[in-house]
Order: sequence, then C-alpha cells, then structure tokens
Amino acid sequence: RGMRIIGPPGGIFSITASLDLGDEQPSVEYLVSMRPCVRGEIKISSGECVRCGSDIPDSNPLWKQRKYSFSTQDERCSICPENAYCWGGDRVGPKSGYWRFSVSSSFMEECPNPDACEGVNTGEGNETLMGHCTIGYEGNLCHTCTEGYVRTFGDKCSKCPDPIVSVILFFLLAAIGSGFLAILIKSNVTANREGIALFGVYLKVISNYTQLIMLTVGFHFDWPYLLREFFQIQEELGSITENFLTIEFWLDPTHTPLVYQMATITALFPLVCIC
Repeated sequence: RGMRIIGPPGGIFSITASLDLGDEQPSVEYLVSMRPCVRGEIKISSGECVRCGSDIPDSNPLWKQRKYSFSTQDERCSICPENAYCWGGDRVGPKSGYWRFSVSSSFMEECPNPDACEGVNTGEGNETLMGHCTIGYEGNLCHTCTEGYVRTFGDKCSKCPDPIVSVILFFLLAAIGSGFLAILIKSNVTANREGIALFGVYLKVISNYTQLIMLTVGFHFDWPYLLREFFQIQEELGSITENFLTIEFWLDPTHTPLVYQMATITALFPLVCIC
C-alpha cells in the first residue's frame, strides 16, 4: 500500500514480492503494465507522459491555453492554430465564424456565412469540438438549412414563408415567365418575317445580362470592393422573390435529396412554360 511504480510508457515489468518467515520464504509474482502515452500527451526526456498545456514548464505564461497534440509520436506540443481555442491535451475547437471538419484537424475553415457558425464555447465534457451552428443551420460549415428554413441571398437561411403565399407567387411567376417566353418567341418570328425587331434584341440582352450576373455572383472570388457591392445589390434584388417563393415544403427528401429535386424542377421549368 502506498507503493508507486515508475517506468517507461508502455513497458511491462515482473515484480516479485516475498515474505521472510525463517525457513519458508513464500513469494508472489506480479505482472505490471505501464500505460502508454495517450492522445494529447507527449513523452518528454525523463520518459514521462505529460499532457500538453498543463505540466510542462514554459517561459510564456499563456502557453497553457496555446498548446495541443494529436499524436503520441509528437516530440513537442504544437502552438494553438489560428482562429481556434485550445484547452490543453487534444481539445481544440474553432472560434466563432469558423468550422472544423475533423477532431484530428488543426485547420479551421471560414464559414461561407460567418454568422451561421458559433464555434466552440468551452471545450468541456462531451461538447463537439468541430463547431456549433446557429438556429436554422446545420451540416458542415453550417451551410445547410434545417427543416422549416430556406436558403436566401448571402448564404443565409430564413424561415419558410406562408405556403399559401408561396403557391400564389409560384403560379404568378409561372404566368410571367410564360408571357415573357411568348413575347420573345413572337418577336423572333416577326423578325424573321419583317427584318430585325429591336424589342426582341433588347429582351435577349436583358435576359443574357441577368443570367450572367447571377452566374457570376455564385462564384466566391476575391472581387474588388466596389464590384462586390454591385454584385450584392444585384443578388439581393434577384433574391426578393426567392425569400417568399419556395416549393421545398412540397418535396419529400426521404429518398432523394432536395438539391437534386430542385435541380430537376429548375431544368424542366422552362419546358413546362413553353408547353
């Protein structure tokens, strides 16, 4: 009782204990296994396993919050990654606005919508160390809208609008789209018969411009500031109907993901309007 055994991590020892009773000396042999270093610990020169951020002397008084290790083969603790919190050992979590794809990754990815990612709060207990999402968001990078929410401009998720309003707007938009296509077709037919029709040319220019702008906005390039502001205005104007018009509540994602269903509907919509 009170005996302390010190040995190299992972070592196995045989200890024999004997009792002197004069003519008889009974003995018992014990097999002792030393635990190896675990994740979050490193093996220092003295042969001990020491948890990063807790027991190793360092000249920096803040080092306890800045050290971590993911591998028992590491010879020294690593400095806490940028845009992350470190609580010692292997407990590393992203700050607000960032996401972590794996508990073994030291890279913190910036979320497309920083407001959707809450990061990690305390790093204690069973709290996930990959990150948390705000209400209405889920999935990697908090880039998926939860049930009852729909994607709007700026990678944001908003509550689904009233289904009745969406139905009315859906048929209204279908009527407007059908009318636009009818005018465009009639203009082309007239142009073939009578020559160039400027009205049809203008419609084509506007249509191509709108499609090109919406396509460009979808690429997250490092555009100049003024261009980003211009695209932001275009994106918000083009998303006004999207905030109120959604048919996702009609769809069942049980067997086929919503993204594929929406892509199919988008591809077939112009054909339906023409018919």
